[in-house]
Amino acid sequence: MSKKLYFLISFVLVLSLAGSASAQDVTFWTDTSGNHLWCNPGNWDNGLPESNPDLTSWETRGVDAIINIEAMQYPVLIGPGCEAEAAWVGVGESVNTGPGVGLNMTGGTFRAMEIVLGQCDGGFGWMTMSGGTIDLVDYCYLAIGSNGGEGRLDMTGGEINALGENFIGSPALEWAGTLRLPKNEGACEGNDGVGHLQLDGGIIRVRILQMAENGTMDITGGTLVITGRDSPEVQSWYGDMWDEVISEVNDGDLTAYDGNGVVGVVFMEYFDPNEPNEIWIAGRLDLGAAWLPMPYDGAVDRLRDVVLSWQPGDYVQAVDGHKVYFADNFTDVNSRAALVSTQTDTTYNAGQLETLELDKTYYWAVDEVNGATTWPGPVWNFTMDRGVAKNPDPLDGAEDVNSLGVTLSWAPGLDANDVNGHEVYFGTSWGDVNSANTSTAVIYRGPDDVLGPDGNDRYSYVIPGGDLPFALGESYFWRIDEVNGTNTWKGDVWSFEVEGKAKVVYPADGAGNIPALNLILRWEAGVGAGGHD
Repeated sequence: MSKKLYFLISFVLVLSLAGSASAQDVTFWTDTSGNHLWCNPGNWDNGLPESNPDLTSWETRGVDAIINIEAMQYPVLIGPGCEAEAAWVGVGESVNTGPGVGLNMTGGTFRAMEIVLGQCDGGFGWMTMSGGTIDLVDYCYLAIGSNGGEGRLDMTGGEINALGENFIGSPALEWAGTLRLPKNEGACEGNDGVGHLQLDGGIIRVRILQMAENGTMDITGGTLVITGRDSPEVQSWYGDMWDEVISEVNDGDLTAYDGNGVVGVVFMEYFDPNEPNEIWIAGRLDLGAAWLPMPYDGAVDRLRDVVLSWQPGDYVQAVDGHKVYFADNFTDVNSRAALVSTQTDTTYNAGQLETLELDKTYYWAVDEVNGATTWPGPVWNFTMDRGVAKNPDPLDGAEDVNSLGVTLSWAPGLDANDVNGHEVYFGTSWGDVNSANTSTAVIYRGPDDVLGPDGNDRYSYVIPGGDLPFALGESYFWRIDEVNGTNTWKGDVWSFEVEGKAKVVYPADGAGNIPALNLILRWEAGVGAGGHD
């Protein structure tokens, strides 16, 4: 393997470790529906009122999500519109998931505390990520390989954030926010694990990088950001993160372009006590090529104010040394048929100079020039915001909605018309709402019935309880389509449950060591309860 390393110091001026979470209950993946979707509650089986595991369940009961069944044949999919949550997620624990069969994320959001890919002897956990956002909180680490297991993450887009925050956004434990390749301590004893991260796009932000024996990383179009170098706690536990990066490159465990490129390292010093200094790591084709693109390669949900920027190659000429290529077609950029600018600056304001359409992917590249010599750069991409309604209220998957009626509320898509720009679909069948089948169970209301915008630029639609009426324990589905003239942006299907059951019980289900005397049972009443049996 090549052991090339490149340093760039950039000054930007602006004024006992936890193992797997112990659980009273374990949530198993069943894929009962056969559609492989994480956000389909029917694909989970845990014997609890909740089906799709969430962080709230972990806080009150200790629920783990275990994606680990014998003879697993299909992937677990998290896609656009899915808002997934879990506490501890193990992919391939003691079983071999195989390529493309483990956890696959293409969009949406995923909030968890720990993700472990491949744990215990005989386990192999595979994950791919091409879009969406993962936020890791509290214990907050991503382990690729653990305790004799083998793990692999192939990332071509999206974001993973493990910045050491707890549930409400304040600092968590001093060692939280770690990327571990692999993690060799925890719940099961075994040989040393094996872990590999293939970062071909997207961005990973962590406080701590810990690469152990049998841990490797290769970077092409992706970016790794380490934020914990200035933390005294991090330095006391793990040493200087800058030295860690240098060591792994020199050992041949951190490479670029499969060992054929150069590992580029940028130290971002912000001179602001509220902004931690950062180490940015990216792959370089060679020292002459442009690198470290922003937006990062594979970025999604970009708005129309996109400004492209990059780090220049080492040998570029001082004036007009950058040739910028930009188009919505990969072939045009890759063949260099889409030249839009020859310039001196290392930024290009695509938001002002191009006509950008929502829900479309754009490609760009920068060639560095010095006289008759050209260093071609890789082709990068980003995807525009989808233009759909977002941030639903009730939250997708909410379980405590009042049966007396509900107000549906949402943030509008970027191009929705202010007048008659929203169509509401609502009913008890996911399929009917998704297909807008107005002849069956779907109640359809035209845009004239929509209220808003309110002071927070949100729109709403009121459904009185007498319209159905709402039934306790029933799940309801809704969708907002955003409209502007002949253009329609089909919304995601959200759901909520009208809750009549008691919850948040004490003692918790399965609890032990309960005093034998003077025990008082406590619970939170179901919505609308008039009495308790």
